Amino acid sequence: MKKLLLALALIPSFASANVIPTLPDVVKLAGPYEITENEAQSSVIHLYIPENGIGVVGILGGDKFSVADDSSNSIQLSITDNENTVFIDNNLSVGKATTIGIGTYCGRSISISVHSIGNDSKAEQIKPKLAITSTACPASMAKKAEK
Repeated sequence: MKKLLLALALIPSFASANVIPTLPDVVKLAGPYEITENEAQSSVIHLYIPENGIGVVGILGGDKFSVADDSSNSIQLSITDNENTVFIDNNLSVGKATTIGIGTYCGRSISISVHSIGNDSKAEQIKPKLAITSTACPASMAKKAEK
């Protein structure tokens, strides 16, 4: 009888273990990671780059980067000739942060918060890389992305 009561008492805890958590409206991501272009557009992305280090944002698939901009004199951005990679040259002081914006030919906009961390940071704290997987552009934008 005690075993039966114990088993009945444990059943609710097993059932609650399978509950899938819901995500808040704003998803905070910390790379390195690979996400879809829809996730990139609907998320707040945080990259943790060592002081005087380089961060990388790449795009795979049918889309390409068209523009990258920042509001800081301490970050330099460059898009590669093939328009698949944005390099983020971090010259922010340790502990400082700024936001950059990246746009694609398919009309996606990506916002990234860049956090400058010390060069002596632990490896698991350094998150300087993001890969975005994309699909083909809608027909109306396909010619721009094929450049």
